[in-house]
Amino acid sequence: MTSAPTIQPKFLPNRHDLGIVAVGFSGGQPKAGVDAAPMALIENGLIKQLEEDLEFKVTYDGQVHNYTELQPSDDPDYRGMKRPKFASAVTKQVSDQVYAHASSGKLVLTLGGDHSIAIGTVSGTAKAVRERLGKDIAVIWVDAHADINTPETSDSGNIHGMPVSFLTGLATEEREDVFGWIKEEHRLSTKKLVYIGLRDIDRGEKKILRDHGIKAFSMHDIDRHGIGKVMDMALGWIGSDTPIHLSFDVDALDPMWAPSTGTPVRGGLTLREGDFIAECVAETGQLIALDLVEVNPSLDAEGAGDTVRAGVSIVRCALGDTLFSGIFLCLCLLGTYVFGWWFGLSWPWEKAKRKALVDDLEAANLKLVRRRRDSVEGALGQEVVMAAIAEERHQGDAARLMKKISDLRKELEEAKAMGFVPASGLGAAGPSTVRKRNPS
Repeated sequence: MTSAPTIQPKFLPNRHDLGIVAVGFSGGQPKAGVDAAPMALIENGLIKQLEEDLEFKVTYDGQVHNYTELQPSDDPDYRGMKRPKFASAVTKQVSDQVYAHASSGKLVLTLGGDHSIAIGTVSGTAKAVRERLGKDIAVIWVDAHADINTPETSDSGNIHGMPVSFLTGLATEEREDVFGWIKEEHRLSTKKLVYIGLRDIDRGEKKILRDHGIKAFSMHDIDRHGIGKVMDMALGWIGSDTPIHLSFDVDALDPMWAPSTGTPVRGGLTLREGDFIAECVAETGQLIALDLVEVNPSLDAEGAGDTVRAGVSIVRCALGDTLFSGIFLCLCLLGTYVFGWWFGLSWPWEKAKRKALVDDLEAANLKLVRRRRDSVEGALGQEVVMAAIAEERHQGDAARLMKKISDLRKELEEAKAMGFVPASGLGAAGPSTVRKRNPS
């Protein structure tokens, strides 16, 4: 049970109006299945939750647009790009759809689809906001990859690795049928672009980021500073008077949390960190558009459900989901008490001890979740327990939550007995004391 969003938007006339565009397009990359993501998210209850739990008035045409009718019979490679005319035609349609919602003052949610569709989503938002408010937008691009290759720097020719270059004007084309429709009113300034979660960047992309002074926070930055500090810096760079378009590629999450995606890269964000990014953007009141892309339910069938649920969680958090209402507040307090008792605190709200616990658990999160790949090790630590709470928060099922906590306590004790974690606690465990397999 959750509360409706109470954040007052700075750039939208009505916080309850939401326009949804579902884009089942996979032509920006070679793997089939990403076109099924919008329906998987919807069938998982996303739209119903947004309407009933978060009280949005949703405008949605009921269709997942695959745009197969736009696929040309002849679409040869051009400047190294694969399926350029198809991708251009689809993103033009997406741009028009997003523009229609954004120009009427709605918050826009686009469900992809591969990340090439952001050529359409961001361009549509940018044009609408310029016309409606006379402002430039900022984009927070949460992704393992920079997606800023030009046709000339790309090794693969896959357009889902190029959207940012076309949006910023680093890549241009005069041919109308190959992204020539992108005009100045559609573009994004490199000074209004922030990356979060990068860890797999091509050589040509690194040069582009350096040469243009683009603000980018890698996983190294997140490990060093913590996600809270990174979000403070990212939002500080954007400023408080700029509309924000959040484009979230699910491969920003570690494959432990989102395995069903086309280009997974180990060493990524935890689901809690992904949710936190979304929550921080929501709290600014500056969010005007959100993309969720690259969920591929056909890859890693066992992990498809986890990946879809992770996507739903990120969307909910970005749109203002909050835990603290009614019975669920009681459940959270109950969970806090259990953790306080578990770790030996006399009362869980003793500030000094709680701070020490949080510091210990943050260290455990970095050491256990990112570095350890064994199934037993992956099940250890507070991060997993917090994930259990995050999973259960939408059902409000206290019995299931308590059972999960009990199971995790048993696993922790077994791990201590096996020597994976010192008996003194999680915070003392370091990489040198734990077996690693395929470290990131």
